[in-house]
Amino acid sequence: MLAHLHIDDPNVIYAAEPLTSSAENNQQQSSLQHKGFQQRPFARAGTVHDALVWTFDLDSTPRPSFLRCLAAYASDENDVVALLTPQTAEAIQAERPHQHVTVADIFDRFPSVRLSFAEFFQIAPPNAPRYYTVSSSRQFIPDTVSITLGLCKTDELPLPRCSSYLAMLKLGDAIRASFYQSSFVFPFHDHRPIMLISAGTGIAPFRAFLQDLEHENSTSPHQHRPAYMFYGCRNADLDFLYAGDFQQARDAGVLDQLHVEFSGESGRPKRYVQDALHDQSELVARHLLADEGYVFVCGSLAMGRAVKKAIAAALLQHPKFSNGAITTQEAAERVVTQKLAGELIVTELW
Repeated sequence: MLAHLHIDDPNVIYAAEPLTSSAENNQQQSSLQHKGFQQRPFARAGTVHDALVWTFDLDSTPRPSFLRCLAAYASDENDVVALLTPQTAEAIQAERPHQHVTVADIFDRFPSVRLSFAEFFQIAPPNAPRYYTVSSSRQFIPDTVSITLGLCKTDELPLPRCSSYLAMLKLGDAIRASFYQSSFVFPFHDHRPIMLISAGTGIAPFRAFLQDLEHENSTSPHQHRPAYMFYGCRNADLDFLYAGDFQQARDAGVLDQLHVEFSGESGRPKRYVQDALHDQSELVARHLLADEGYVFVCGSLAMGRAVKKAIAAALLQHPKFSNGAITTQEAAERVVTQKLAGELIVTELW
């Protein structure tokens, strides 16, 4: 999993620098070993400017809790009262569809607020990393990292934080990012069959899995690993991501089966990935119970709930694979829970 930090707007950084009372913003080294402060360490030592660029979230609309904290540093009674009043925060939030009120804007509106960098550090909102599942295999392409992102149109002003920030980058731009261990790890350690279930940009890790399968097929002494893919999106021509890769993998036998459902095509009934699971319920039950295969699920929380429900229904519908042990909905759901605990069903949902 890749976590990246966006860079705050340079105009906001420029406006925020004079607001802390440090006289040497460009030279001062940042340190958090002061005994009186809670520890929220920087990733590395640097100047105050570095901290404003990377460590704090200066672009987002400040939360009510931040406004209340600022009240302690206001010398004007009117500013104190306004910062402590819930209606002030509500009014600021109401401006969001038309303009983004930043931390620097708050200091402009309440000019009596003055605090040191050390004090600002304690209350400023942190720049939280944004996480993306890697959609390329290090086994297959060791010197490349790919991610999959989606952009949507909105009436609000775009705030480049996550996908929009990355989409604005130009060739050659650098980003600050790091890797974290994901729950989605291709099971090279054993050779069980795998079933991949996703919708939308949830297909990202399965593009990497597809490359892992191709690498495994060309290097492993084992026989072909059975692999099944279920995917849902709105339109075949607009958002069937990596369609060519997956169709080619099916045609080449890397994928044994590929089931794709579309929910937004004109003149056709809406179909979702869970509908394909219902249609292939015997395959699902055999895969989990008889073959003890892996199931990986990636997508939205709502999609994940629907998929778990469809899996439980498949187990209940085909009791022969459980030797008659699954005869009730509760028993089927209990098996799904056990598979989740045993990491034979692995989910990454948001």
